[in-house]
Formats: sequence, structure tokens, C-alpha cells
Amino acid sequence: GEYIVSVKYGYVEREFPFKVEKKISTLDVALDAGYVTSEGAVEGAGKVDGVAWEVHTANGDYVATDYEAVPKFVLGAGDYKLTLTKGASKTEKAFSLAAGDSINVSMTLDVGKLAVSAVYAQGGPKVEQGISVEVRRPAKNDTEQPVWIATNYEPVSQFDLPAGRYEIVVGVGYAKRVFTADVKSGDTTRVNFTLDAGVLGTSVPDGSTVEIFSAERDINNQRAWIGTHYDPERSHALNAGSYVVIITTKGGKKSEHPVTVVPGKRVEVSVK
Repeated sequence: GEYIVSVKYGYVEREFPFKVEKKISTLDVALDAGYVTSEGAVEGAGKVDGVAWEVHTANGDYVATDYEAVPKFVLGAGDYKLTLTKGASKTEKAFSLAAGDSINVSMTLDVGKLAVSAVYAQGGPKVEQGISVEVRRPAKNDTEQPVWIATNYEPVSQFDLPAGRYEIVVGVGYAKRVFTADVKSGDTTRVNFTLDAGVLGTSVPDGSTVEIFSAERDINNQRAWIGTHYDPERSHALNAGSYVVIITTKGGKKSEHPVTVVPGKRVEVSVK
């Protein structure tokens, strides 16, 4: 009878009509395909690692992904686009592949590493728990907002980024500061920022409400609200400065406690 034979090799798949008769039959097929490899490089550092390669058709349709340092794709003849990505860095190149070809698409990636850690005060202690590090592209002018790129929560947060200057928001608890750092392609930028922050510890009866405000009042006689929680015991990282802690017990008894947070130190507020 008559059949369709589907032949697949790499990322190429072709179908061929085939007729089976009362004898041994053979089918020679032409896949109209070729090999594509790429030896990527980092500007200023040589070969790449820890990258992702993606192939799309010229029309943007997804074809394949590979994570090897030197990928190898078997593709049908045609026009394609190869994308090389590492972290937030990306580059792409268009190429054409003819049947029977074996080509190398060379690519160079602009990428450097940014490693961020933080301390509460000059000389320590280190910020190791509850840290968040957000990397943003700075605003071009005062009418625009910075553009978020990535966020990490490790004591030493690492980012792969194109060369340039970045805005880095480091936070722990209610404490937060904004810094800048420059990244160079092929190099690692290590920064250890000082948050100028301390820790406020609160201990209250069950069912109490704890509110934290800045001590200074604005032109409308209002204090800036920092945060609210309901835990009997909790530690809060805060930027250095003066605050007011308002505690309302389950029975409705309210008390105000002025506190001063010193960089690298702990201050306690307790109500029984």
C-alpha cells in the first residue's frame, strides 16, 4: 500500500510518500538540512559559559534552545536568527543556511558580573538574612522612572549584565538605600554597600498591634508611616534615625515609645 514516511534528524523533520510492494523497497531521502555551530565570546574575556542559545526562524517562530558552551544545531535550509543570552545580556545575529552546509555563526556578548553584598554599618555586621537586591537601569531624566532588570535575595547577590552604570536598591526589613555601580564587560564588579541601618526589636502581649512611624512630623503635622505588624515578638531593620513605636494592646491600651536606631546596633521596645 501507500504510506507517508516521516524522517526526523536534529530539528529537521520531513515527510515522504512511499509505496510498499511485494519486494524489498528502499527510500533515499534528502533532508535539505545543514549543521550550525557557534563559538560565542565575551567582550574582554574570551569564551562564554553558563549561556543559552536560541534559534528562531526569520519570521520569529521558535525552533530550538541549547545550553552548551558550543552548541550544534541540525536545521532545515532557510533563514534564521540566533540569540545568545547570559543573565540580562543578550545579542542576536541573522544567518542563512543552505542544504548540506556546515557553518559557524560567531557571536560576541557584552556581559560583566555584578556581585552585591551589604553591611548594616561601616565595618559590619553583615546583612545575611532578609536581604533584597534590585538592579535597575537609571532613569534618563527626571520625567522617567528607572527600569527594573532583576532582583536577587542572596547575601552575595550576583547578576550578569551588559556593561554600563546601574542603580542598585538594597533593602532589609524596612531599611532601604539606593546605590550606583559600574559594570565592565568580561570583568566582575564586587561591591559591599553600607546600609547605615540598625534593628528594632519589639516584644508585646498577644493580640497587640505594633505601628512604626518616623518621629518627625511633616508640614501637615503627620508622621510618615513605616509599617504595622501583629507579632508578639519581631525584629525590624530600619534606616538610622528617630522613630515612634505605637503599641495598642488587645484591651485597647495604647502607648507611644520614641526610639533612636543607630547603624549596626539593636534597640528594644517591650510592653507587658
